[in-house]
Amino acid sequence: MKLKLPILLFGALYLTSAHAEMPITPESIVFKKLENTISKYSDKVRSCASLQMKNKLTEQELASILDSFNGSAPTLSYLSELALNQCLQPEKATLAEVILTSYRFKELNSSGLLAKSISELAESTRKLVFNTDFSDESDFYQLSIEKQGILLNINSLKSPFNELVIYEQIMNIKE
Repeated sequence: MKLKLPILLFGALYLTSAHAEMPITPESIVFKKLENTISKYSDKVRSCASLQMKNKLTEQELASILDSFNGSAPTLSYLSELALNQCLQPEKATLAEVILTSYRFKELNSSGLLAKSISELAESTRKLVFNTDFSDESDFYQLSIEKQGILLNINSLKSPFNELVIYEQIMNIKE
């Protein structure tokens, strides 16, 4: 996530400077919406990252995690992604909507430099933000329903957390 933010901001700032004095056209409106949505999403990423650094699990919560699934890294990764995704709402949903709108716009108006810029920015943002790998989620669903419920009810796992720090803490408990 730390690498995604500067890339998104650079792309948006580059295109903004290139089209700073655009006339008001359907293309410029779509571009501005995409740019503003990326900016708001980037701000939300920073806010959630700050929460992630502050989130500390209690000894009892760490013990519950250890009892529930023995500290599997993919399961922790899935739970971290789930908490982060919740934190990023509604900005992430709005970003998805604007990207989809941009694709529809491209289908209707595929000519011109600004239309191409919109398409490229939407596609690169989609690739950076929206993960399609379900292997960590699959690992979580291999757990029993009871263990899934225990994990989903741990309050500190409902807010963004650093799964590597938690994993290290669990491994220290196991030793």
